[in-house]
Amino acid sequence: MEKTTRKIREYGLKDFIKVLRGNWLTLLLCVLLTAAVLGGSLGCVSAFIRHNEYSATIAKVDTATFDVPVVRASLRDHIEVILKEKYPHNGLSDKDFNDLSNAVNAHLSLSENPEGTFAFTLSSFDAKQVHMSQDDFKDILNRIIDWYKESYTDKIVTSYLIKASAIGESTKKLTYYLQIRTLENTIDSLIGEVRIVAGMEQMPGIDISDTTISSSTTVDRSEFAAYYCEENGKRVNDILTDLENLDAAVAAARAFVCNNGVENPAASASMQDYIDGELLKYPVETQDAVLTQLKGLFGDDSPYNQADADGKTELETGTQTRIDAIVSSLQTILDDYNLLARSYAASTIPNYVIISTLTTDEDLGAIAPFAVVLITAACAIVAFLIGFFVSFSRMQKAGEIGIELVEESGEEA
Repeated sequence: MEKTTRKIREYGLKDFIKVLRGNWLTLLLCVLLTAAVLGGSLGCVSAFIRHNEYSATIAKVDTATFDVPVVRASLRDHIEVILKEKYPHNGLSDKDFNDLSNAVNAHLSLSENPEGTFAFTLSSFDAKQVHMSQDDFKDILNRIIDWYKESYTDKIVTSYLIKASAIGESTKKLTYYLQIRTLENTIDSLIGEVRIVAGMEQMPGIDISDTTISSSTTVDRSEFAAYYCEENGKRVNDILTDLENLDAAVAAARAFVCNNGVENPAASASMQDYIDGELLKYPVETQDAVLTQLKGLFGDDSPYNQADADGKTELETGTQTRIDAIVSSLQTILDDYNLLARSYAASTIPNYVIISTLTTDEDLGAIAPFAVVLITAACAIVAFLIGFFVSFSRMQKAGEIGIELVEESGEEA
């Protein structure tokens, strides 16, 4: 049985102080050299590589009714669309646009805070494909922000759209009488649809005062019905009045066609064919009086059938002019309505999202001065620790620091 021993070396505060005293000059040189080289390099980068930053924010107020997701992944493709619209005549290839889009995307930062505010910051840079001025960078960022604003407007406008449209190509192949009747039905349909969309009438089974757009989205219609559009000076009631005023023009056009028995030479079937087909739907003893009257108006004795070629052309032209005027007026009214709906949507955007005006920070360094100081200080500390560790290891191997102790580990058979 014998005891085993081993030698160990312990180090205390005095040893660390001894390392510092013996190597202070070396450590100081390491710190100063690191600070001078790294700090000087970063300082030169900050001083000579300058740029501007253009910033704007989107703050979401209501995400339950209307919302447009702010997704970084969707920006890249839209940036290319913006650039192609902005530089259409600069001779750039698809690859040039692709590379420029990547560069703009790389210099665009997007940050989000928990309150739902998204900050967009675009840093200026020297593009290889095209010269970009300060105004160009501002315009690009403004267009990115406007894209979100337009997206909100489109979503809001959708809840006020009306489905009816003016006369189509297929309708133009009908007889003039049926074209006019189609226009009359279209106008009546539009009047009803506008009144429903504006909350003035109730669609069966739907409470228009709080119309459900989806399972989680409701829109109050009363404000829309009362909204005044400054661009065209219209309210919903004005749109309805304009539509109702078209009835007189429709009635005049119908009277012209019926009194003259005007046929549409481009129609696939004549008015006589239409009347004969409609009359077959009724028993002989109860034939519709209106259709019977039309049969007489469009008979062989009508002014149209009695006219020569020039006379027929004049009647056709007169009819077409009346129909075209009604269609044109109807399209103008639809355009006025769409402008009214879009103007209202734009006015309500602040209820759902607040978009800040663009701000500019000019002549910024590539690295902020605070960052230069922070990085330099951190690297100087690392240089000090490395130098201290190397000095400590050297003095440890030379036995210049530490106290040697003998430790007995116990008995062994």
